[in-house]
Amino acid sequence: MRARLVLLLTLLACGAAGAAPTGPVVDLQRSWRLNLAPRLDDGSWATIRLNLDARVWTLMGEPVVFCSATWQLGTAQMKTPRSGGRVFDHIRANTPEAVWKRVALTDARFVLPLDRRLGAGRVDTAWIVCDIGAAHPEGDPRPSFNVPGSPAWNRLLLRGTPGLEGEKMLQRADAWLPADEARRFLAEATLRESAHQLEAVTLKLDLDALRVLDERVLADEEVRELERRRQAQARRRDAADPLETMFDEVDAQTLPRRQAQVAERDTQAARQQRERDEARRRELQRQRCAAAQDIVPAGAGFDAAAAAALATAQRCGGRLEAYRDAASGRWGYRSPAGEPRVEPRWQAVLPFAEGRGGVYDGKVWRLVDRDGQFVGEGRWKALRRFAGGLAPASDGERWGVVDIDGRWVLAPRYEDMAEFSDGLAAFRERGAWGYLDTRGQVAVPARYQRAGAFADGRAEVARLVSSSGRCEGYREDWEQREIDRQGRELRVLKSWTERGQLCLSR
Repeated sequence: MRARLVLLLTLLACGAAGAAPTGPVVDLQRSWRLNLAPRLDDGSWATIRLNLDARVWTLMGEPVVFCSATWQLGTAQMKTPRSGGRVFDHIRANTPEAVWKRVALTDARFVLPLDRRLGAGRVDTAWIVCDIGAAHPEGDPRPSFNVPGSPAWNRLLLRGTPGLEGEKMLQRADAWLPADEARRFLAEATLRESAHQLEAVTLKLDLDALRVLDERVLADEEVRELERRRQAQARRRDAADPLETMFDEVDAQTLPRRQAQVAERDTQAARQQRERDEARRRELQRQRCAAAQDIVPAGAGFDAAAAAALATAQRCGGRLEAYRDAASGRWGYRSPAGEPRVEPRWQAVLPFAEGRGGVYDGKVWRLVDRDGQFVGEGRWKALRRFAGGLAPASDGERWGVVDIDGRWVLAPRYEDMAEFSDGLAAFRERGAWGYLDTRGQVAVPARYQRAGAFADGRAEVARLVSSSGRCEGYREDWEQREIDRQGRELRVLKSWTERGQLCLSR
């Protein structure tokens, strides 16, 4: 990959961008607004309005597909395992804002129609696969993400819609137009204005946060019912009736135990949510690096979207670069020239940096050197990339810092940590973010809700300035600020308001 990047930059610097492309020059763009009603697991369903943007173009005669989207949840209806058939309805205007922020559309693929006029009123249609990646809702400050895909010409256009066959059809070679026919078709095609086809097999919603809320409501109702019974029995208490006395004693023991169970369930749900968030972050990072390496860099059509993908590929590289074996699906490391150095036998790997790579066997992370030999005895549940000889690592509960020999230099004590940059690393403590230096000393106290990486002695942070109201009319006022290495706030970059809309409807 690095050799390709060097070649691309050399060609651009020498004026080679004027070379003629090897195929049709294409640039098609269109937007759709889709109203979807996907079914979820356990018989649940939701309504979504999706704003889909698609672009198909060519770079030096090779096709590139880039799709992105924003969406808005209408209603989600679901059952929980303990609800006994009871159905909960959630709407965005009636659910807590903190829960709404944890709902995300994590994967959705579509097939979009391209039409080619044949004359005499006849139209030929082919279909192109559109993957929107990870899309966040409208108004969410977090960016959605999808690296442009670079399919081969013989895997670009479908002869028909997948329909009920779904993923099986996409795996058949005869379902795709041959390369030469696809080139001719795309050169004469237009994206249809109104028609679209949902590929139903890949639409998923992460609604774990709402289910946790439903479980909490059920638990609270049980606690209230026990308390109601206790009070009713107290009003009817007859000291001469030993049976009533026995019931009172049972309730006196049951109610505190039930309340303790509710508190434990809330703690466990919060811990599981943190683990899911971390797993999703790692998976998106892996997908970002893997997809970016598939982009073929070439000449005159090189534009911003491809440049962003290639920049991602550069960040994912190192003295060795990670690669995935197509046959086994496992990961390893190879040289920039493509020579394998660490055999692909790992479920995941970190970008190689400062002579060390991180490898994951499905249970723990370990360090390896350039020859694939283990370094030290350290084993961690989570690990992040080295910078300045240090890397954040987690024992499964808390985060600390290890050196390039795999030894703890800062024992695990924080809720989360980011990689070191410019000699500082962001850490989270009691829900707030601050910064540590390379000695493990707190350089900036934890007082921000978001914390970016330092560069040239400065970083961007976000703070919740004020919040008010509950349910209807709920709002949060935020400011994004620039700080220096001592935590001095230099200026306000922007301000915005996030309006919560959610309370549970019963």
